[in-house]
Amino acid sequence: MTFIELGFSSYADYLRSEHWLEVKAAYRRNPNFPKTCLICQEPLFQLHHRTYRRIGREKLTDLIPLCQVH
Repeated sequence: MTFIELGFSSYADYLRSEHWLEVKAAYRRNPNFPKTCLICQEPLFQLHHRTYRRIGREKLTDLIPLCQVH
């Protein structure tokens, strides 16, 4: 499924969606996932997709935290 099939005109629109906000919140609440950049351990990070195969129905394991540099 693509972000367009989900009803978004762009990936940026998808990243502003309520769904993505909920996915990010679920990731941050889960104690089993890292809360720092996977590469340098910077505590300020953004979540990135490892794969877009399940976009719109992501598993938390589809995501990795990366800082602005990485």
